Amino acid sequence: MPRTILRNINGKYYDENYERIGSSSISNYLNRYEGTYILKPSIDSSGAKNLFKLQIEDFKISINGDPVLFDNIERIVQKDFLIQEFVDQHAVLKNIYPHSLNTFRIVTLRNDTDIQPIQSIVKFGDKGSCVDYAVDIGGYHCGVKNNGILNQFAFDLYYNRYRAHPYTGTVFGNIQIPQFNILLDFAKKLHQYLHYFDMASWDLAIDKNGEPILIELNLIYQNIGFLQINNGPLFGDSTEVILDSCIQRKKL
Repeated sequence: MPRTILRNINGKYYDENYERIGSSSISNYLNRYEGTYILKPSIDSSGAKNLFKLQIEDFKISINGDPVLFDNIERIVQKDFLIQEFVDQHAVLKNIYPHSLNTFRIVTLRNDTDIQPIQSIVKFGDKGSCVDYAVDIGGYHCGVKNNGILNQFAFDLYYNRYRAHPYTGTVFGNIQIPQFNILLDFAKKLHQYLHYFDMASWDLAIDKNGEPILIELNLIYQNIGFLQINNGPLFGDSTEVILDSCIQRKKL
């Protein structure tokens, strides 16, 4: 996962090692970490709501370029949030859109004891935004085949389709995502820890060295619409078998 320098858990502050920090010491603590970070909620977040770019420089803090006091951060996101380092993503993804961390949504499904990835897309930001895809901001999503090759078209929020990213002009079709097989295996291994959930949707990234990074796990609201517009029915040829299995389970 991305390195986390500060955690707010139920209104209390902790460092990257989960050691408690007093509220009065937070500003001094953050001033040790000059650089650019992401401030984001850690519970029940979606669509990049309340996600901000936070910069620490010369004992000053700014959010999205505007100077703030740390007390103002608590008014924006009152509790249960993280401050995490930026992930330097792979050059192939940066070439498509450079300003956001372009993340993959990979859905894995457990069938008895086997876990398999069943659908994959990659999400891109737009217009200089540091967010890859959000209802209020926009962006694009594009299907990824199991061999790591992008589909011919990407789609926006309203399902208009694009052959190339409007911001960079990079054509989506036939781009090969590096280390995609490793990313799929990573999602499968993560799902092995979830014994009560047979389907999970993972938001993953690929760093500059081709290593997989876990960004977020989605269980309650997995949003299959933008997956199916890119790749067709969620369960593909297994749809009838899975539906029959769910019906039988419902009867028990």
